[in-house]
Amino acid sequence: RPLPVLTFDACGQDEFCEAVAFAHPNGIPIVFTGTHKAEQIKVWDVRARACVYELATGNNSVQSLAWDAPNNCLYAATECEHMDRLGNHHDYRYAKIPKGQRGRIEGLEDDEEYDEDDEDPDCCWPSKAWHKEDYFGYLFDSGDNRIIRYAFKEDPNPSVLPEYGHATVGGDSW
Repeated sequence: RPLPVLTFDACGQDEFCEAVAFAHPNGIPIVFTGTHKAEQIKVWDVRARACVYELATGNNSVQSLAWDAPNNCLYAATECEHMDRLGNHHDYRYAKIPKGQRGRIEGLEDDEEYDEDDEDPDCCWPSKAWHKEDYFGYLFDSGDNRIIRYAFKEDPNPSVLPEYGHATVGGDSW
């Protein structure tokens, strides 16, 4: 059997690639890969054979991906593994707010003295999350199953961000 012409190590050797979408925005061949354990979407430039972006899923595993060519949008169906089928959240802790984002969290200012252990009781983070709070540059935990829309534009508006989830510490019924 002939071998594939091109392969990507989309998820590493310790995980399966759960979802894939292929797109040609502006004639550029792109592959999107979604993972379960790593809770992210990788964007691959086929010509360069390299990952060019990582997209946050709010600590959700990726179940499915779909490319909307006319609108240059990627849709990701995601599942919160830190929530049971009844909607109870498990294994959450208080989030450690990154310094650059303290101003957008009510009651915290960026110019206040920052302690690595500063926590916010209104923002929670899964104890077993694959990424730390500051990995993607924006504190975001879905806390729920979601369909996420990623819009790719020439002039993106960085103030349009997803709503933070409603997970709580001790929100489980165990």
